[in-house]
Amino acid sequence: MNENMSDFSNWFPGHMRKARFLIVENLKNVDIVFEVVDARAPIATKNKMIREITKNKLRLIVLAKSDLAEEKITKMWIEYFKKEGVVAVGVDCKNLNQTKEIINISLKLLKELEIKRNKKNKSNGRFRAIVVGVPNVGKSTLINSLAKKKKAKVGNFPGVTKSEQWVLVDEKIDLLDTPGNLSFEDRYKDGGFILELLGSIRAGCFDEEEVAFGLLKFLKENKIEIFNKIFNFKYSEEENLLEQYGKLKNMLKKGAEIDTIRASRAILKDFREGKFGRITLEMP
Repeated sequence: MNENMSDFSNWFPGHMRKARFLIVENLKNVDIVFEVVDARAPIATKNKMIREITKNKLRLIVLAKSDLAEEKITKMWIEYFKKEGVVAVGVDCKNLNQTKEIINISLKLLKELEIKRNKKNKSNGRFRAIVVGVPNVGKSTLINSLAKKKKAKVGNFPGVTKSEQWVLVDEKIDLLDTPGNLSFEDRYKDGGFILELLGSIRAGCFDEEEVAFGLLKFLKENKIEIFNKIFNFKYSEEENLLEQYGKLKNMLKKGAEIDTIRASRAILKDFREGKFGRITLEMP
């Protein structure tokens, strides 16, 4: 993993360091922070740096990609954050009705601020929000859904949003999109397995076979029904799981050798797209 860590540190500096600067610079201009995390792993996809620099701002945690997570556990996470004193909401960022609820909740949270502004005759009836989060958690998809137009670039790989852009999403709220921000020190010291698995770290900066194998091992130990369906109830304790998967899917190189790299990429792709079913990686 050392070579991969070096690759990651070389990729990290540019737009992610810029993201921190943009967040700090714009915080004084915003009224509420939308912190987007992946509902499948709300803690691993939270950024300690973001929490620290936004601690004095009203915050709403958006549990994005909740359609890929287990509904019961997402509700548990919402209660967990409630006990921490932060409002959270689970959404499928492509669902307009669900993302609209974010605006409704935000306006309720901002009601006290509006009352204070009205007393001082400083209210113009508008609020500004900033959208923050690690790469590839669904920030741009959320903004596009809120704006009902493709205002922000969307991609299924980290690093798509390179600079800030204000987006009109409601007659009362403007949103500032920022590049995904990931702390190298905080996130790679434990191997970053979940971030690699979710696609928050760019392919080529980690061992895909190692991560795919880790996912299969996790499913075998924690989600045996899903594991059995993936392997069609045909797997051997004596054989490598990646090789068995490649054999099952007929992923072969010349000479009938199993292509474990191809198998690994297929596993990661299918997991990220929810083809294995709704899977949550972290419990409150």
